[in-house]
Amino acid sequence: TDLFGGVRDCFKPTSNLTARISLLEITAALMAVKPNKPPGTDGIPFEFYVEFWDVIAPHFLDMFNHILERESLSQAAFSLILKSSGCSIVRE
Repeated sequence: TDLFGGVRDCFKPTSNLTARISLLEITAALMAVKPNKPPGTDGIPFEFYVEFWDVIAPHFLDMFNHILERESLSQAAFSLILKSSGCSIVRE
């Protein structure tokens, strides 16, 4: 017998899972974030995205759909930038 036969019947294939992401979806996700949260790993506060959403939204839409189509997210390299003069080690 097929152990997972009944499970497969519960999940119907749907194109919504692989459809392109819409501007409405990412705008709704952005607006669902509670304000006054600390910045994410990019260091940019949430309020920046809200304030400039009209300008950056098309770029985010292209980026998310590109990631979805490629089925991967490129790696990034980070460089530490010292903010205080005279520092010789990171903990300073």
